[in-house]
Amino acid sequence: MSILTRKLWRDIYQRLGRFVAIVLIIFLGVLLFVGVRGIGPALKDSAITASNQQRLSDLQVISSAGFTKADQRQLEAAGDVAVSRVKYRQVQTKSGQVVNLYAQPTQQNCPMLVSGRLAKSDKEIVLDQRARTKFKYRLGQTVQLAKTSGFKAQQLKIVGFAHSPQYIDSTMRGAATMGDGTVAFFAYAKSAVLQLPVATMLAIRGTHIDHQALFDQRYTDQVDRLKQKLTPILNRQLAAKQKKQQQQVSQLTQALAQLPASQVAPRAQLTANLAQLKAQSFQLQVQTHDDLPGFSAYGDTADRISAIANVFPVFFFLIAALITFTTITRMVEEARGQLGILKALGYTNGAIARNYWLYALLTAVLGTTLGVVVGSEFLPRFVLNLYTMMYIFSKPVINYQWGTIALAVIFALISTLGAAIIVIWQQLRVGPAALMLPKAPRSAKRILMERWSWLWRQLSFNQKVSYRNLVRFKSRLIMTVIGIAGGLGLLLTGFGIRDSITATGTRQINDILTYQASVRTTNQADTAAVARDLRRDRDVTQVLPMSSSLVTVRANKKQVNNVNLNQVQNSTQLGRFVHMTTTRGDTLHLPQTGVIMSQKMAGLLHVKQGDTVQCKVGSQTKRIKVAGVMANYVGDVMYMRGTSAINTYLVKQPKLSSAAQQRFSKRAMKIPGVLNVSLKTEQLSSISAMTKQLNPVILIFILLSGTLSLVVLYNLTNINISERLRELSTIKVLGFFDREVTAYIIRENIVLTVVGIILGYGVGNALTAYILQQAETPQVVFPLAMTWSGYAWSTGLMLGFTAIVMWMTHRKLQHIDMLDALKANE
Repeated sequence: MSILTRKLWRDIYQRLGRFVAIVLIIFLGVLLFVGVRGIGPALKDSAITASNQQRLSDLQVISSAGFTKADQRQLEAAGDVAVSRVKYRQVQTKSGQVVNLYAQPTQQNCPMLVSGRLAKSDKEIVLDQRARTKFKYRLGQTVQLAKTSGFKAQQLKIVGFAHSPQYIDSTMRGAATMGDGTVAFFAYAKSAVLQLPVATMLAIRGTHIDHQALFDQRYTDQVDRLKQKLTPILNRQLAAKQKKQQQQVSQLTQALAQLPASQVAPRAQLTANLAQLKAQSFQLQVQTHDDLPGFSAYGDTADRISAIANVFPVFFFLIAALITFTTITRMVEEARGQLGILKALGYTNGAIARNYWLYALLTAVLGTTLGVVVGSEFLPRFVLNLYTMMYIFSKPVINYQWGTIALAVIFALISTLGAAIIVIWQQLRVGPAALMLPKAPRSAKRILMERWSWLWRQLSFNQKVSYRNLVRFKSRLIMTVIGIAGGLGLLLTGFGIRDSITATGTRQINDILTYQASVRTTNQADTAAVARDLRRDRDVTQVLPMSSSLVTVRANKKQVNNVNLNQVQNSTQLGRFVHMTTTRGDTLHLPQTGVIMSQKMAGLLHVKQGDTVQCKVGSQTKRIKVAGVMANYVGDVMYMRGTSAINTYLVKQPKLSSAAQQRFSKRAMKIPGVLNVSLKTEQLSSISAMTKQLNPVILIFILLSGTLSLVVLYNLTNINISERLRELSTIKVLGFFDREVTAYIIRENIVLTVVGIILGYGVGNALTAYILQQAETPQVVFPLAMTWSGYAWSTGLMLGFTAIVMWMTHRKLQHIDMLDALKANE
């Protein structure tokens, strides 16, 4: 082993703390940069793999008219689709739970068994895993299905529990048209159990659709084109069934008219058949993945994490790289005397420089390798395991993000090897004699504080020295302030993201929507009767009828789909149910003409108050003036005056318990014509669930930011001590006690910490605002909501880290070898 190689390993061993600190800083930077940027793709890849394995359908078509083999063949003849007919209906258990019951599928939307087996006979049933975890069903038990809508009661034995690719969110199962308006769980049984003459659902999967792009816009566009292609065929099939129904009604009417009055029993049977036939209302519903419970929220969560990962880890890594660059630079500058001796002994510049390049390269390789492995494998897997409590994907799929890894390697090499190359060549340009001389100390200068004579006179000698030293070592001042400001800014950003996402739900539900429930009715409902029955309910104080419909809005060559257009006849009452304000907080009132639209939609369409938009309702397109833009955080919504058919009722209630609200929901569902009841508390729970989905990632941000802050403070303090070792030894020789020597250094650190914390508040707010802007989705706007607890925790953690470093500094200063430090270099 050459003498230079031995020197390299001796330098590492003798300054092991510095070596470990550099490796740790690089490790943390790469870990967060690679790991967090890999979470979003890992979430999507896991969902895509599971969905393709279970052959999740691209479209679901539901119709009470049913689907025949001829319907299936006609759709398949359109080309490039695989079509499966499925029997499906909503039923209730004896205890009142609403169940989405499916005939056990074999071709698409295949169940994912968790335990047990699939049903083999008409007396068996497979339940949703949620029925086991939430409602405590067990294998071998019997489920009693109730008599509802002509369904004959059945007792079925539970033989298995399963997940479904149609229900990826473990917390929600969608809306129901019976019971309390919500589906409790789904179930699979043999076809005969459903007691349906024909299939009521079609599962359609495009053969030429890129299913690997399940959450990308490319996939959405492909499915939209398929939907547009098949919808006319489906509408023609429905029209044919409606025509056949009308013919049957006509035939029965004629038969009833020709039947003698004396034949009472036949007339009664014929009348009942005719009434049943007339009561049938054939509706067609075409669903995409966005209509499946929790599917779009899952994709939005992955996109949100990816958006955060495009900013937060980058800033984190830049702080880490900057501190690493400074540490490597200081390490080389400390070795001036050794460089001079090596040059005097005849070693070439390249041989001397190679040693420091290898040192820097070794730290980069170790830190980067550990960061890439842990960041790519552990961090996404850890987050995915946390998400299995909310979603059904239990098998993480991790694909290395090689582009991100390459960027991390480049940044790490620049901050270590790049620093070593630059500094070593600067040092080696001078001769051996100059290198072996100690570097001239920086001279002290008058500082701005000295101009305030009355203040300067109040300071002790030690305080004056400390403040002068702050300005004397400008590079250390700048790096320490940057390190502390960056660390606190990262901590505050973690808390700020959490608080802002939480504020999205609370502001939307509590500040904007001031009603407690909304009731949706069918097109055939008696609106006057529904309004009367709602007002008579003991838990209802006010009711606002309105027309609610989904429309498409266009302006400036931009388009927003699925906008909720709400039209009211009595605009003066709307303010009691919806508090409309501008983004600045000014109250808005519904005008005689024009619409008030949500801020996100106005931004997407690039319109403002006074502009005109095109609103497509069904097949009609109208030009409407924008009368105002309102603050709104969830969804795209517009309000205007109108006389369209009433189909929605907003309900105000006194403060009720959760149980009382559920009882109201059940009573409302029993009103003839009511299709669905939506409670505001359920919406808040849904938004809260969205917030909780990001909590694991936010916690990782906070923990790693705190760790980086601690390492940065420790490293910068070590640099400060090593840079001023002779100075500190001198004041110890002059009789300063250990605590006074410590105070000599710590007093400067306290000032720099305070300045860094103050600047960190600004960094944290700016970084949080930018990340929230990047994390917005077409449906969600995140307000900047920094709470006092976020400031308190961030400041407390940073002060705690400073205290730990101060204690470690005190211990280190107690063991300074004064004689060795004061030895002359000449």
